[in-house]
Amino acid sequence: MAALAYNMGKREINHYFSVRSAKVLALVAVLLLAACHLASRRYRGNDSCEYLLSSGRFLGEKVWQPHSCMMHKYKISEAKNCLVDKHIAFIGDSRIRQLFYSFVKIINPQFKEEGNKHENIPFEDKVASVKVDFLWHPEVNGSMKQCIKVWTEDSIAKPHVIVAGAATSAMILMNVYCNKILKPVDGSCCQPRPPLTLIQKLAACFFTLSIIGYLIFYIIHRNAHRKNKPCTDLESGEEKKNIINTPVSPLETLLQSFCKLGLIMAYFYMCDRANLFMKENKFYTHSSFFIPIIYILVLGVFYNENTKETKVLNREQTDEWKGWMQLVILIYHISGASTFLPVYMHIRVLVAAYLFQTGYGHFSYFWIKGDFGIHRVCQVLFRLNFLVVVLCIVMDRPYQFYYFVPLVTVWFMIIYVTLALWPQIIQKKANGNCFWHFGLLLKLAFLLLFICFLAYSQGAFEKIFSLWPLSKCFELKGNVYEWWFRWRLDLSFLFICQYHIWLAADTRGILVLIPGNPMLNIIISTFIFVCVAHEISQITNDLAQIIIPKDNSSLLKRLACIAAFFCGLLILSSIQDKSRD
Repeated sequence: MAALAYNMGKREINHYFSVRSAKVLALVAVLLLAACHLASRRYRGNDSCEYLLSSGRFLGEKVWQPHSCMMHKYKISEAKNCLVDKHIAFIGDSRIRQLFYSFVKIINPQFKEEGNKHENIPFEDKVASVKVDFLWHPEVNGSMKQCIKVWTEDSIAKPHVIVAGAATSAMILMNVYCNKILKPVDGSCCQPRPPLTLIQKLAACFFTLSIIGYLIFYIIHRNAHRKNKPCTDLESGEEKKNIINTPVSPLETLLQSFCKLGLIMAYFYMCDRANLFMKENKFYTHSSFFIPIIYILVLGVFYNENTKETKVLNREQTDEWKGWMQLVILIYHISGASTFLPVYMHIRVLVAAYLFQTGYGHFSYFWIKGDFGIHRVCQVLFRLNFLVVVLCIVMDRPYQFYYFVPLVTVWFMIIYVTLALWPQIIQKKANGNCFWHFGLLLKLAFLLLFICFLAYSQGAFEKIFSLWPLSKCFELKGNVYEWWFRWRLDLSFLFICQYHIWLAADTRGILVLIPGNPMLNIIISTFIFVCVAHEISQITNDLAQIIIPKDNSSLLKRLACIAAFFCGLLILSSIQDKSRD
C-alpha cells in the first residue's frame, strides 16, 4: 500500500509540476529577485565600501563578512605591490597602535612590537618604498589637529592615507584602499563594475538581434497559424479546413536557442559581473559539509530504478556514480572544504575517478562501435566546448580558466587519435583474433610513455602549449604552468555553470540571492542553477544537430565557418590585450 501511495503521489506531482513549469518558476524567481535587488541598490546606495565598514557579521570568531560583498585576504606581495611608493600615517591611541602593528605585519610579518608604547613608531620597507608611521596622540585635541593641519598644508610630506581616531580591522583597511588598485577577483568590496570589452559588446549585440529576430519570426508564424485555423460551416456544422502541423524549421530552432541562451547569459552577467546580486566569502565548518552529504545519502535511499545492464561499468552505472560525485564536489566547493586537508585529499580521489570514467566512456564507444568518423568527433567537441566558449566571450575569461573542459577535450582527442591511428583495433576485430589484443596493449603502452614524458617534463610540456595559437587557449595569467599543474595533478572537475550562478566571483565566493537567510538562499539559488543547467544542455543538443550536420560536405563548410569565427575571435582578443597593456 505504501508503494502504491508513493507511485500515485509521484504521478500526481509530475502531472502538475513538469520540467517546463519548473523552468518558468525559475524565470519568475530571477525576475522578482533582480527587481528586488535593483530597488534595494537604489534605496540603500551602491557603495560597497560603506557596507565594508558599517554593516555585516562575523563568520566564526575572527572572520568579518561585510553585507553584500567579499573581502580579499591580501598576501605580502600584493600588499607591497599596492602600497609601492606610498606613505601611510596612523595617528591616535593604543587601539590605533594595534591597528598599525596589524597593518605593518601584512607587509612584513617579522616586524616586532617593541619600544616605548607611548611614542611615535616608524616603519619603512626600502625595497618596496613603503613608509608607515604611527604618531602617538591619545586624545583628539589641538595637538592632533595641528599635526593633521601641517600635513594638509605641506604637499610634499603629506601621507597618501591617514587613519585617525578609531580602530578597526587591518584587512578591512587594505580592502578599502587596495581593491580599486589591484582589483582582486575575490574582493568585490570597493570595486566598481568592470567595463565592457569590445567582444562583450559584440556578443550583447548578437544576442539582442537573436532575441528580436526570434520575436519577429514567432509573430509571423503565429499569424500564419491563425489563418490556417479551421472554421465551422454554419449549414453542415463541419470544419472546412484541416489544421496544418508545419514542422519546426532549423532557422526557428536556431533563433529560439540563441534567444534562450541570450537570456541565460544575461543572468550569468548579472550574477557575477554587474554587481546586482550580493556575494559572500566562503567559511568552512564541518557541519556545512557533512550535513548536506548525509542528507542526500538518506534521500537517495528512497529513489532507485532497475537496470537491464549487468556488466561492470555500464553506462547507467557510471552515470549514477558520476552524478553522486558531482553532488559531493558541488557541496565541497560551496562549503569551502578545500581548507580541510582530509576532505581535500578525498575529493582529489573523486575527481580523478570522474575523469577516468569520462575517458572510459569515450574508449568504450570507439572500442565497441568503431565509429571514427569526423561527425562523431565534431559532435563531442561541440558539446564539450560550446558553453565554455560562450562564457569566455560573455564573462571575459580565458579558455583555460574553465580548466576541466580543456582537460577533457585534450584527453578525448588523445584517446581518439590513439585508437584511430593505424592499425584501427576494435572489439569486433579483436574477438576474431587474439593477436589484436596484443596490438591494442602495445598502443596503450606507447600512450602511457607519452603521458609520463609530458607529466615529468615540464619544459617540453610548456614549449608545446606555448606555441601560438595553442597559447591563447591554454595560457592563464601569461603562462601555461597552471594548465600543466591541472593536467598533471588530478585532472579536477567543476560544473561549469556553478562558476557564476551558484558560486560567485569566479568560484571564490557564494552568490547571495536571499540575504540574511543562508539556508533559503542555497535552496533558491540551487533550484535556479539546476533549471539553467538543464536548459543549457537542451540548447547545446539542439544547436549541435544544426551546426554539426551528418553530411560531410555540409559539415566541412560549417567547420570552415567555425574556423573563421575563431580566427576573428583571436584577432579581437589580441587587440583587447594590447589595449589593456
